[in-house]
Amino acid sequence: MSVTVRQRHLNRLAASSLFVIFLCMSTSCARAERSSQASGGENENEVVAVIRGKEITRKALKEKAQTVLEALDQERLAFEAEQRRKLHEALRGQLDKLISEELIALEAKSRDMGQEELIAAEVKDFQPSEEEIDQIYEINKGRLRVSKEQARQQIVDFLVERKREERRKEFVDGLRAKYEVDDRMDHFRYEIAADGHPQIGMEDASVVLVEWSDFECPFCTRMNDSLTTLMTKYEGKVRRVFRQFPLRSIHPNAQGAAEASLCADEQGKFWDMHARLFEQPRELGPDALRLKGEEIGLDMKEFESCLGSRRFSDQVQKDLEEGRAVGVSGTPALYINGRPVRAATPEQISEVIEEELKRQGGR
Repeated sequence: MSVTVRQRHLNRLAASSLFVIFLCMSTSCARAERSSQASGGENENEVVAVIRGKEITRKALKEKAQTVLEALDQERLAFEAEQRRKLHEALRGQLDKLISEELIALEAKSRDMGQEELIAAEVKDFQPSEEEIDQIYEINKGRLRVSKEQARQQIVDFLVERKREERRKEFVDGLRAKYEVDDRMDHFRYEIAADGHPQIGMEDASVVLVEWSDFECPFCTRMNDSLTTLMTKYEGKVRRVFRQFPLRSIHPNAQGAAEASLCADEQGKFWDMHARLFEQPRELGPDALRLKGEEIGLDMKEFESCLGSRRFSDQVQKDLEEGRAVGVSGTPALYINGRPVRAATPEQISEVIEEELKRQGGR
């Protein structure tokens, strides 16, 4: 028998005007509101200042402030994107909690037990090993700034609580299957363009992994190694799409490297250049880029012409803007079938890929 907890609680939420307002923060709704404001708000010919008879109009002012206004608009888009994600995740978390509570109540009743008694029986106590304690301490010792013995109890408490949450989740997942929960609330997804960007993998793959990355970013180098391994593991099932996000304020050569990769793409060798750039992320100056072009067999006259003309600077800027519009603020940033995957380890990425494959019948 299907447990339809979700419908009952979301009906209550839908009745709330606040919920309706937040739902209107979808891309289409936000765009409609911006369009309305632009068409019916400001008078472009309004005179905002006069200097000895010379008028300065609002239109002229905005043209002079275009760069600043564009940056502010990008900040707003990023904020709206993040708010949409946070809203969905808040509702998703609450729905998971409601379902969990209902299932535990059902199972406790079926066993003629109290709910706390049931949890105690199923979520066993856990004692972390010294190796696990050492591992957590080594990862966090810079932040803890105390000896391992001083931090020991704090680490033990953390590990015990984490294991209890894992075991509770496993137990509830089993109850979801047993009681055939009809959970219809999907993960949050952004609409992200994949076509027209460098990509590798089968065109009809059921899982599309889009990454925004920076060739001078050390974390991106490690992520690239992980994604290369995962592409082999899921050969034929995952399509990998690369989007540019050079962090120009801290990586002075990232913009040039991004443009060089697209110049190589023009000659059908994006992924060859991509590999060379990530192999030596500290050698991305103009001379180094030309050397990499020679190494992968590019037509150097065409490549140098492309670099000199900065043919793809607008494309890089467009990638940056579209990344910010879906919440990208740093690199690497991954999206799997539109789902943002935060601070992802290879195991977490693999888990999301498996979920998406299962969702689409394992294709």
